[in-house]
Amino acid sequence: MSSKIPYKEFLADTAALLYLYSLQSRDLLVLILSKFKIHVSAISLAEFFSFIYYKQHEYDIVSRFYGFTSKTHIIEPIDAPTALRASMIINDLIKHGQVFDLVDVFNVAVASAKNIPILSIDTERYQQYSKYGVTSLDVRDLVSDFEVYLEKAGSENHFPS
Repeated sequence: MSSKIPYKEFLADTAALLYLYSLQSRDLLVLILSKFKIHVSAISLAEFFSFIYYKQHEYDIVSRFYGFTSKTHIIEPIDAPTALRASMIINDLIKHGQVFDLVDVFNVAVASAKNIPILSIDTERYQQYSKYGVTSLDVRDLVSDFEVYLEKAGSENHFPS
């Protein structure tokens, strides 16, 4: 893989999941999942499923998404250690008068515990959390870099005619 993306594991937030499953990149999703481990917090997964249900109004579609994601992603539970870590982050944010999104805080708690970057479309929203040891990467950069990787791999594997 390219030196632009030195990571092999990521935590995808809800927006990153929506992008990965969008028409723009879903054809690459299985290949991306073969090269990278994608973690997702249970709270982001619930948010993702609620968006799908809102758009499709069909439980069977959400159920199929769950079947796929549970087999291809590492679902990170909101367990007691994660809740404790999130509560300490929230306390620090409140003490410093910072506004926060609860889903983001749980994603930061999981990513910092696992020592993995967060994939997002809006990486700036995670900048305030860098002091907790997390970095973020634009999911579009990952997909773009992966496309370049595939093009190079494809051109190197062509046999002369």
